[in-house]
Amino acid sequence: MESRIYKKLKRRIAVRIAYVTIAVLVLAIAVAILNWESIKIAIHNKRGADYYHQDMYNEAMVEFQKAIMIKPDYAEAHNNLGVIYRIKGMYDNAIDEFKMAVRFKPKFAIAYYNLARAYSQKNNKSKSIEALKRAINLNDKFIDLASTEKVFENIRDSAEFRELIY
Repeated sequence: MESRIYKKLKRRIAVRIAYVTIAVLVLAIAVAILNWESIKIAIHNKRGADYYHQDMYNEAMVEFQKAIMIKPDYAEAHNNLGVIYRIKGMYDNAIDEFKMAVRFKPKFAIAYYNLARAYSQKNNKSKSIEALKRAINLNDKFIDLASTEKVFENIRDSAEFRELIY
């Protein structure tokens, strides 16, 4: 026959096991939810990229915005949305998105390069050169790209551009 103390101890152990089990389940659910959010972000960003490659810019814009709504500090989606805005001639919006991208990911060379492109299209030579310098400092492949890209035609003759590129 079990003693009362033994029964109490057994009950306490069972309750603690139940609490630990519940805690583990809650943790597992939280991890699953976080992973699902990451998956949804990746899906929206991928869909946006697919739409972009099909020249379906409005649809791409919606997908990048959905990714940003889920994760506001997602630098890649801000950069991608900026690309769409730049293509659509919405340069101020593009600049805002590229600035967000580099704020969230300070060594994001392509976002600096895209920022330089947008500033160049707005005829803001000094800001374009400044962003281009940052892009080149992070990745010198942008020297070759900038030297031939049509978007920089309006600043290509400037001394600052020539000094940076040539």
